[in-house]
Amino acid sequence: MANTQKPDSYLDWTDGAANHVAKPAPGVQAMGFGMGQPIPYQIINWLFWRADQWIQFLDGSLNATLMATTLDSSMRLSGGGTLSYVQASGTFAWSAPLYLNIPSIPSQDNTIPAGSVRLSPGQIAYVSANVPFSTTGDVSSGSQNVQNLAYELGIAVGQTVTGANIPANTTVQAVSGTSLTLSQAATGSGSQQNLTFAGVGPLTVSTGTFEGLVPSANTVILARATAQGTAVEVGVNAVQVSLHDGEQKTFLTTGYTGIIRAPAGAALSALSAVYVSPGGNDSGRTLGSIYPADGGSTFYDRRARLLGICTTACAAGDMAHVVTSGVVPNFAGLTPGNPIYLDPQNPGMITQVKGGAGVEVGLALTATA
Repeated sequence: MANTQKPDSYLDWTDGAANHVAKPAPGVQAMGFGMGQPIPYQIINWLFWRADQWIQFLDGSLNATLMATTLDSSMRLSGGGTLSYVQASGTFAWSAPLYLNIPSIPSQDNTIPAGSVRLSPGQIAYVSANVPFSTTGDVSSGSQNVQNLAYELGIAVGQTVTGANIPANTTVQAVSGTSLTLSQAATGSGSQQNLTFAGVGPLTVSTGTFEGLVPSANTVILARATAQGTAVEVGVNAVQVSLHDGEQKTFLTTGYTGIIRAPAGAALSALSAVYVSPGGNDSGRTLGSIYPADGGSTFYDRRARLLGICTTACAAGDMAHVVTSGVVPNFAGLTPGNPIYLDPQNPGMITQVKGGAGVEVGLALTATA
């Protein structure tokens, strides 16, 4: 019968030292051992040791499949007040709380208090985000213990736990290897049932090397010092700010914004979402001119290809200024952390209500940008 439970330990066979293991000669590897042929103990050790190395490597690589999380490529950082870097001490500091903006999760749930960290050349700063993530484990009726967790990285004391047979308001009291202790006893039993964990409270910034990081389902890298330590690159999923020695910047005034000038094919309002017409089968429009982007048009395949946001109102034939990347200010009423879509009912307009084809064009960092 197949074993459906994950073992709670590795082989951990020998230390791989040269006097303990020996790789078989190529000829032996090609043909294998013959009947009655004596096998040196070093080769037997090598077989177990090498197999265990692969087991541990593959087990670590299962992170993404054994734990489900809501982290995605739309995450961004905001807030932070003044960001600064001092090369001599390696100090990266932020004068106000940072917010990790994750779609569908209020930004206040992932707040990083004002503070600083010291980064050696090449080191990273990272947090364990407060996002729901799931794995499986065995629960028993009347017991506070959960056994045989499929993956335990990212689970921490104080996190909330939900799932079948788990009472409301249950939290993690202790974690030990692939087992944990709940604050309340399970109301029923289940083998490898789904359990969802979520963090609470402010985030703590940790530092280390990228190579030495063992990521969990909710690990988010916030900043990284360059290999020479001459700068710190700050941002999630993309570099939002680059700080050199003695520099002070903020997320909304860093200049990391692409702006182009393009001829307007029609009158455009300030903050219009625009696209470049390919001409030809884009009925009645001029090749190379920009028009209001349209996520609900019968020409959706052409007109929903966003170029950027027109910063000021202009008439047809004028040269429009279009922000193609970065932060666009002066909006109003946005919900921080939530995606922004093309409005399928109003060409050139944006909305945070997904409708029509659901063409996503950005992420709200604040109520106005």
